[in-house]
Amino acid sequence: MRILCIQLRQMGDVMMTTCALRQLRTIYAQAEIVFMSEPLGANVYQNNPNVSRLWIIPRKPSIWAFATLLRRVYRERFDLVIDFFGNPKSAQITFASRAKERVGFDFRFRRYAYTRRVVLEDKGEYAARSKNRLIAHLGGRLDDTQIEFFTDEKARRYAREFSDRYGFDDKTIAFCVVSRRSYKMLDPTFFAEVGDALIAAGYKLFFVYGPSEKPLAETVFKRLERPQNAIIDYDMPNVQELKAILEFCALYVGVDGGSKHLSVTAKTPTVAIFNGVRAENWTAKGHSAFQIENGATPKEVIEACLLQLRKKEGGGNADRS
Repeated sequence: MRILCIQLRQMGDVMMTTCALRQLRTIYAQAEIVFMSEPLGANVYQNNPNVSRLWIIPRKPSIWAFATLLRRVYRERFDLVIDFFGNPKSAQITFASRAKERVGFDFRFRRYAYTRRVVLEDKGEYAARSKNRLIAHLGGRLDDTQIEFFTDEKARRYAREFSDRYGFDDKTIAFCVVSRRSYKMLDPTFFAEVGDALIAAGYKLFFVYGPSEKPLAETVFKRLERPQNAIIDYDMPNVQELKAILEFCALYVGVDGGSKHLSVTAKTPTVAIFNGVRAENWTAKGHSAFQIENGATPKEVIEACLLQLRKKEGGGNADRS
C-alpha cells in the first residue's frame, strides 16, 4: 500500500493533519506513507514516526517545475491520495496521481480531482476534526484530535539550556504579539495592558517572535510598565527548539498562529486572540479563544489567562471558550 498525503502552506495547517496521520499509520501499519508539503509546513513532520517519507515542494514553483512534479507524482503509482488542503494546486497534484482512490473536500472547481468527496457541513468545526473526516471511511475517528509535533533530543537539550540561560521558572508565560499576517495584528496597547496585568500578578513574559519580527514585538515591549520582567533579547531558536522551549512555559497568550499550535502540542495551556479568522476552527478543546470582531477586551483576556494559570497550578483543565 502506497499512500500520499498532501497539505501545503503554513505550519498550523499542517499540524491539523497529524491526528489523521497517526490514525492512518494504525490502520495501515505496513504502508509507505508519503507526506507532501512546502518548506515551512514540512517542519511538522521532520521527526514524525508516522510518515515514511517527507516530500518537500517549492512554495511557488515555475510552470516547468510544477509540470515535472506532476509527472513524478504519476510515476510514483500511489494507491491512495488524501488531499487535506483542497486548493487548486493540491487538487491538480491529486488528480495527476491517477490513484485508484483520491479523497478530498467537496469544494467547487476541485471535485474533478477526487473519487471520494467529503462535504464539510459545520463551518465552525475544529480544523483537526475536519481533516479526520477524510479518513473516516477508512476507520478513522473524528474525535481523535490531539495534534502532534515531535522534537529530537538535540532540540530538547537546547530548550533546557535556553530556559536556564534566560531564567525560566513556573511563572514564565509565552507572549506572542506578532503575526506574519497583518490582519491578525492588534493595537500594541491591547497586549501591553494584558502584559502589565500578568506581570503585576507575579509572572514573567517570554516574547515569542519569528525572524525579522522582533521590531514588531518591541512595539509592545516598550509600552510595558515593568519591561525588566520580560524576555525579548535572545538567540533565535528554530521551530523544533521553540516547541521544546514552550514546554517550559506555564501559559501561551497571544495571536493565533504557528507558535500557538506549537504550544498546544507542548500541552501548554493557550489563550489566543483571533482577528480575521474564525476562532472555533483553530481552538483545541481545553484552551481559550477570543474574537476581536466580537468585541474581545484586554480585561477578558487577562481573566482567561489567570483562570488557565490557576487551573494548571491546581492540576485541572480549563474549558474551551
